[in-house]
Amino acid sequence: MRALARVEGVEDLLARWQGAAWRAEVDGWVEDVLAGRGVSLTGPGAQVKTRFWSAVRRYETTAGTVWAKECNPGQAFEGPLLAELAVLEPGCFPTPIAVDAGRGRLLLPHAGTVCARGDRDVPEQDLHEVLVHHAGLQQRLTPHRDRLRRAGLPSLTPDELPGWVEHLAADLAARPAWDPQHLDRDGRRLVAHGLPRLRQRCEVLSGSGVPSTFQHDDLNPWNVARTPGGLVCFDVGDAFWSHPFAVVQVPLAMATGTWPWGPEETDPVVVRGLDAYLRAWTGDGLRLQDLWSLVDPALRLAQAHRAESWRRLLAHVPPERLGWDTPVLREYLLRVVG
Repeated sequence: MRALARVEGVEDLLARWQGAAWRAEVDGWVEDVLAGRGVSLTGPGAQVKTRFWSAVRRYETTAGTVWAKECNPGQAFEGPLLAELAVLEPGCFPTPIAVDAGRGRLLLPHAGTVCARGDRDVPEQDLHEVLVHHAGLQQRLTPHRDRLRRAGLPSLTPDELPGWVEHLAADLAARPAWDPQHLDRDGRRLVAHGLPRLRQRCEVLSGSGVPSTFQHDDLNPWNVARTPGGLVCFDVGDAFWSHPFAVVQVPLAMATGTWPWGPEETDPVVVRGLDAYLRAWTGDGLRLQDLWSLVDPALRLAQAHRAESWRRLLAHVPPERLGWDTPVLREYLLRVVG
């Protein structure tokens, strides 16, 4: 695996996205894109989200609601990736109206009514439906590695994980002691001690017969919409090409209130959710009892995916201007090797 990329410059993205100049620029871009399609705005744009990872504006138009999103450079691939997924799996992903890859910007149609019904209020039946639907989608996407990688989908597979851990540990250890991301001597010792066991877990995943595929990595009820044609997934900026089972971490942790570190594998809600998801993978020589043995290493892999997403995003923003609790990468790293 290549060494982790470093970023020379950073930008106060919150300040830019909260500024009048940026809003006017995006409003003009949206208006121009829609005009080229014979669609007009029926009111001013409204800012609905501003985080250090993205900003989102909503517009009402003569053709319905549309959404403009601009991504942190660490997730600038989201627009091209979503466009490719919409071609490969029509109806399962929204087709962007427009993508400006250079600016990390995309314009989306309204996807439908999200499955969330309040803070962590997702009926188990809906949760199982999302998990089973996504398992089928993952299986159908397994032949399309090259197309998705060309569209920008990052890769962090079980085979790549040990090298990623070593590179991240070295990067964090080299940071000054005052840096909140610094990995101290005890942390370095824990990583070194855990690496042999991690390699064994990765070999289990790699040799399981379950192929690598699209791993959404943020499959939560706010990122899945219900439409007359079925479920639609969006918000794919955290996605990876990797072992598919890592995808269960976010929805099951959110369903049980254990985010970001869960889920607890003995929780009845988690057990039933995992059973629904894993059963969707049985067949072609894959037995349910064998698939259960992959859950723990897959959840550790999911922690690495989350850490790598945060690492890419944090690299572009001054640490004092996140407007959010700083994700501490070493905590994820130690859970990966623990």
